[in-house]
Amino acid sequence: SSASPRRRVSVAPPGGSVGAGAEVHLLEARERLGGRVWTIHDKEFCDTPLELGGEFIDGDQEAIRALCRELKLTLQPVLKDGFGMALDVTGRVQLFNSPRQIWSEFKQLLSRETGAFKAVECDWSSTIAQAIAPHSLGALLAARGASREVIAMAQALRGFFLADANDLSALVGVELAMKPTDPGHVNVSRIKGGNDRLVQALAKQKGLKITMRTVVNRIDQDDKGVRVMAADGSKKGTLITGDYVVLTTPAAIARAMEFTRAVPAALRRAWQALDGGAATKAHVRFDKGWWRKPGRPRAWGTNTDSGAVWETSGTGPASLTLLAGGSASRALRDLLEEGGPQRVIRRMAWLGETEEARDFRSISWELDPYARGGYAVFGPGFKPEWRAELARSFGRVAFAGDHTSREWQGYMNGAVESGQRAARDIEMMKLMADVSAFAKAPA
Repeated sequence: SSASPRRRVSVAPPGGSVGAGAEVHLLEARERLGGRVWTIHDKEFCDTPLELGGEFIDGDQEAIRALCRELKLTLQPVLKDGFGMALDVTGRVQLFNSPRQIWSEFKQLLSRETGAFKAVECDWSSTIAQAIAPHSLGALLAARGASREVIAMAQALRGFFLADANDLSALVGVELAMKPTDPGHVNVSRIKGGNDRLVQALAKQKGLKITMRTVVNRIDQDDKGVRVMAADGSKKGTLITGDYVVLTTPAAIARAMEFTRAVPAALRRAWQALDGGAATKAHVRFDKGWWRKPGRPRAWGTNTDSGAVWETSGTGPASLTLLAGGSASRALRDLLEEGGPQRVIRRMAWLGETEEARDFRSISWELDPYARGGYAVFGPGFKPEWRAELARSFGRVAFAGDHTSREWQGYMNGAVESGQRAARDIEMMKLMADVSAFAKAPA
């Protein structure tokens, strides 16, 4: 979606431009709010709201946690045992309740790269980053003599990064290897009642006007303001004017829009090189939790076509959530279309004696015309010096969205954080415009 104002504009939460008194006009292409946050409430399927899109909030993601506190939304800790690993290494799936040993080998293999990157303060514009980024994570691990288990774990990360190891920049893998703990053992929560409660609470903010089913196709700007042209189902479309714009669309959508003034060349190249990762997410319901075993986690990262697997709920009808990223997305989608959920479940016998699937819900985000993928994938073709361009405003157009977040790309926290940053950008642009006007005023 994109937003255009009457005075100032932001899609920021309370404390941003809305809280500062701005009039904000939000243009939403879909018939619903939330974008890639999409909650389904279906009591017949499951007593827990189903998250077709963004789901987890990590323990150290302060921007979204603070926002939830401000809006009086409760966070519920989930998957307290974290994720184990289920890896097909030699044609048979092996279970690792804790991937600690494989993770340690992964970190050791990349220790020279992580040390060098840390020495330049993880600067994506540095020579170190430019040397690492053009290689894929798969190629780097192979060159370092990684074991079959580490190679399998790297492929399983497509359930995390939405890209196969050979399609993911080695720089992303190096950043991952710098984390103190493996990505499967972080404290995660969900919003009680569903993540859509956050969307609904934000939509009620005063000073916010929302127009649905409006697809932005052109943004013009000059020294006086902005003009946003959008298709709204009418022959002529609609024109909205304002002082500033915050554009929150994924790069694949933004690069198809028209802009005057022209988008800076570096930003245009960054958009062209940045695609959303393929992601199929499915919820499958059963009569009982046949996968539950004492002493085992209830969530698994895998390099199989089912993708990452975790228990959706702990009470009522039992269900599993599957997230297949990268090439696994198409594989899972084909399995569901050709044989239904039971064909997928039969391939998950590594979890235990399978039961009959009673129902399922699924979505493939790469088929969504307003998303074209789950979240952004930084591949070997993306030059790291372009990273900063994604968040840099030009003229009266500011940018938000998780792909513009340096630390929290791919997370709901990144979307919140970037919205707050865009609001600050606009506040400063307005402040400096006042200074310019004062300087030009006759003495």
